[in-house]
Amino acid sequence: MALTPQTRQPLPGDSARFKQARLLLRGMVTQSMDFASATFDDTITRLRKHLFELADHSESSVRASHWLSAYNLLGRQGEVFKRSFLNSLRATLDEQAEAPLRPRSESLLAAGGLSLVDTAEQDRAVLLDRVSRPINAFYEEEVAPLTHRCGVLFGDDDPQLARNPVRPEVFLRAFMQGWEMAGLDSHATEDLLLSITPQTFFPLDVLYDALDRTLVKAGVAPKLQLRVRKARDTGVMPPSAFRQTQGGPSDDAKTMLWRQLNEEQQANLDSRDWGGAGFQDSILRIGQSAKEFLGKLSNMLRRPLFTGDSESAAALLPQPDPQFVGFLNSLQARALDEPQPIVVGDVDEVPVPENMLRAMAESDRVKEAAELDRGTVEVLAQVFDYVFSEISIPSQLKVVISRLQIPVLKAAMIDREFFFKQEHPARKLVDSLARASVAWAPEKGEDDPLYAQIEKTVQRVLSDFQEDLSLFTELLEEFERFLFESEQQVAARIEPQANDAATNEQFELALRTADECVHSRMAGREIDALLTPFLTNQWREVLAHAWLNRERRPDVWDRAVETMDQLIWSVKPKATPEDRRQLVSVLPTMVRHINVALDAIRWTGDERAAFTRRLIETHTRVVRAGVAETPADPMLQQAEEAAASSAREALEARRANVNGSLEDQYDEQAHGLSRNTWFDFIADDGSERRYRLSWVSPMRTRLLFTNREGFDAFVHSERDVARLLRTGRLRPVDVEPIVARALGALLGEDASDILNGSAQAGGPAATH
Repeated sequence: MALTPQTRQPLPGDSARFKQARLLLRGMVTQSMDFASATFDDTITRLRKHLFELADHSESSVRASHWLSAYNLLGRQGEVFKRSFLNSLRATLDEQAEAPLRPRSESLLAAGGLSLVDTAEQDRAVLLDRVSRPINAFYEEEVAPLTHRCGVLFGDDDPQLARNPVRPEVFLRAFMQGWEMAGLDSHATEDLLLSITPQTFFPLDVLYDALDRTLVKAGVAPKLQLRVRKARDTGVMPPSAFRQTQGGPSDDAKTMLWRQLNEEQQANLDSRDWGGAGFQDSILRIGQSAKEFLGKLSNMLRRPLFTGDSESAAALLPQPDPQFVGFLNSLQARALDEPQPIVVGDVDEVPVPENMLRAMAESDRVKEAAELDRGTVEVLAQVFDYVFSEISIPSQLKVVISRLQIPVLKAAMIDREFFFKQEHPARKLVDSLARASVAWAPEKGEDDPLYAQIEKTVQRVLSDFQEDLSLFTELLEEFERFLFESEQQVAARIEPQANDAATNEQFELALRTADECVHSRMAGREIDALLTPFLTNQWREVLAHAWLNRERRPDVWDRAVETMDQLIWSVKPKATPEDRRQLVSVLPTMVRHINVALDAIRWTGDERAAFTRRLIETHTRVVRAGVAETPADPMLQQAEEAAASSAREALEARRANVNGSLEDQYDEQAHGLSRNTWFDFIADDGSERRYRLSWVSPMRTRLLFTNREGFDAFVHSERDVARLLRTGRLRPVDVEPIVARALGALLGEDASDILNGSAQAGGPAATH
């Protein structure tokens, strides 16, 4: 028997619902990613065992080879596939989390109901549907309540599995895309997907149970009214029966650990004062009132209260309640006494930051506070929700930064311009710490100078801040001085590589100039087959060196070009005695210049000797025009003509590569990158590291990437970077001011109006 939803609870306005739905969806995505990471290894172990058994009993040699290939690749390339799968799952979950927030008709259209897709994409959709159908049926009882709560969250009158952002098909799609992105055996893709069963895939009932309880704690339809309908006969053993007979995948060590971590998070939720108000009266109310509060505060701060007085509107607002400030001081002192978070290598043990302001917002102490203070708490709770959901900040440093919640709240109450002024000292410090945090790697540990400096800064705030905002300015200057000194050290480390790259770029530019010069001489002319390879290779290098020195020795460039012109002329037939006499007079000087130039580029050996011999033979033939000579070797002529043709093609290919236009948005993105942009980079071996763009050459043909300390350097061209962006191996990390991003996410389309003090009259932001 299966359960389906019958009714749903009404929701307040769409704007508030969607804002809070987005916050909860971000949490669901994070929770799902943690689950997938914790249970991945055990899932692959079960799947590999199943693949081996299938191959061993298969009557089809083709399928058996595909299953064995997948078995071996999942063993040898397991880490590569894991990273690809998790990256794909993150992108898929992010996409699915946004889809239900669009209008229903738009979501259905985007799902492909009326769109045109190519045959390959249709085949993929059919394959995913075929594989997901039995897994959907297997988890129907577990997923039905979650689908219903998601429907309440999105305001759907008729909740459907297709609108559940964590349905089984999402994990299967990420599994298929991860396999393809990892570059594993493409021929085995279909048979690999078809081999997946509910018993060999992720134990999704564990995830669905945890997510359902999370939504219940947030007040999303805590009491479901469900009716029973007969389930389809899927031919699949029910989950409960399977676990009774097999022990179940949920009993694996990592799955149990993930269960334990989730239960601890749920216990933490249980301990908070949610006020029993339910979803509409708590989470949604907090979000909507936060937005209304910002609108009111914006108008209050910008309303001309009087004229002829220099005192600001902010100074005229009510001061924080002393008793409430005393309560905050006690919380700040408690945070100062708390032990520091332990940084460990095991991802399962990474600490989770707690949003104290979120719990405070629903406490009686805050509910009894003045409206300005209460509103400040609610909005800052939303801001720190965003900070803690930012995946680019390591969890360990989120915990450290989380200890700033109370001091920042006090600072925002002292100066109410916190939400509207990016130059607010407390806000700038939070932005600076968050931006710097993306550069820290957990494997560096607590002894890393960056971690230590961030922790030291937070400790100073906790111990010293009472009401003087200048402390934030002082600490910000100190922290930025630390960052500047670190940057100076990095600049010194990368200087030799940057200088080498700049020199190589200059020489590459000189070679391009030489190519154009040679091309202009060869275009539309019959050039002797002997000269074409020489001019497009050795003499090209001579011209490039001359061009590099053109400012200091312009005569060298002029002589190199003149010598090239003389050489081309010298091998052409001379019809008159005067031309032949002129050739004889020119040859000594021309040959001397050629030899000096070739010595300078160190072209020696048999190849140069052979060229010189052939050049002498050609000049002799031209000077002795009309005198009977031994016919040229036809085999030699044929070889020279082939070499000349290849040299011309190589020249045109180089010119085409240089003069090519930008191909797509990734080329444009690469062209617009600037120094100090941070990236997550997936190396050839599948490992993922965080690097920054530390140096860009003047012509943007060399982009130097390093880690935070300036080591592990590697250089790519702009086109290489575009290719890496296109394939997802290089992903920019957002380091824009995080408070502004959080407020923008909270306010949505109204952000500009409210934060710039132009809330529309008559709306919630304009009512007092």
